Amino acid sequence: MDNYRKTVCFVGHRPENFPWKYYNKNNPFQKKYFEYVDFLVKKYAERGFIYFLVAGENGTPLDVAESVLKYRELYPQIRLEIVAPYPTRPNKFNEEERIRYDKIIKAANATFCIAEEYTATCMAETFETMIDRSCEVVIFSSGSNRGCTNYSIDYAAHKWKHLDIISLPNFLLKETYREFAGELRQRKKEK
Repeated sequence: MDNYRKTVCFVGHRPENFPWKYYNKNNPFQKKYFEYVDFLVKKYAERGFIYFLVAGENGTPLDVAESVLKYRELYPQIRLEIVAPYPTRPNKFNEEERIRYDKIIKAANATFCIAEEYTATCMAETFETMIDRSCEVVIFSSGSNRGCTNYSIDYAAHKWKHLDIISLPNFLLKETYREFAGELRQRKKEK
């Protein structure tokens, strides 16, 4: 049970469901999004969370996984665990994402697949498994009322999980950054 209290999972959208052009690395919203992913991973590591679960998916899961691996240098106790729906899922990613995924899989502390091949329920089971194993759930949402991200919100709420929903459209609004901006200002002062 102790591991449960030290486990957080991250759920989020694929690139095509972001409210901005995900692949445009010069997009100011994309840069803020990556900074916020780092901010959250650091926050959970500093709160004593050890196990970071992400789905074997492109988009938010890969972004969070890379951030966990980066912060593992500062917080060597943290562990990255990948829960993939099925082994050939990365075949649906573009080449850049497959390369990122392969690096992440090699560096992860644990990886397991829900099914040996695609099934009608393997995607939902991936998110249910992560949520069931976690004390807290962080979800990056575009506000869509369909898909696995929305399903995860409903499932986590039904399971009475501590739920932190990050609204991707709010990255378009500057005033939603108060806590985040304050943290960035503090980091700059410390440098």
